[in-house]
Amino acid sequence: MRNNNVSRKDRLRSKRQAPANYLIVCEGKKTEPNYFNGLKKKINERYGNKVDVLIPNIEVKGTGRNTTDLVKYTQKYVNYSSKIYGQVWVVFDKEDYNDEQFNKAIESCDYNACWSNPNFELWLIAHLKKVTKYISKDDILNELGKEFQKNGL
Repeated sequence: MRNNNVSRKDRLRSKRQAPANYLIVCEGKKTEPNYFNGLKKKINERYGNKVDVLIPNIEVKGTGRNTTDLVKYTQKYVNYSSKIYGQVWVVFDKEDYNDEQFNKAIESCDYNACWSNPNFELWLIAHLKKVTKYISKDDILNELGKEFQKNGL
């Protein structure tokens, strides 16, 4: 039964609407982009074969920039992009930045700010095993490699 209150034009427009574009801009060049691209892959694997599910476009940029420069880069990237982003996330670590730099980055960010303390790699390893003591970044990377191999990641 057809709803006569909704015009044909409105029905067609709702069918043409694409899912939102998501942009995730990361401080790191490897770990963070690999993690978010892995999530993107899992989303596409899970929902990609369903006709009635639209997959959002998730774009991940690893920059190697520091906190405040990362925020400025994101602003410039979004302003000059031909895409309209439904959500923009800026992801960085606390580890190597003093409180003033760190707070300035968060306060100047017009987007969703996401940070890990001290670093993203510790956050990842904590998903895979219990962490009860300080681990240096080099040791975390070694542990991540072992855990990823063990779990087929």
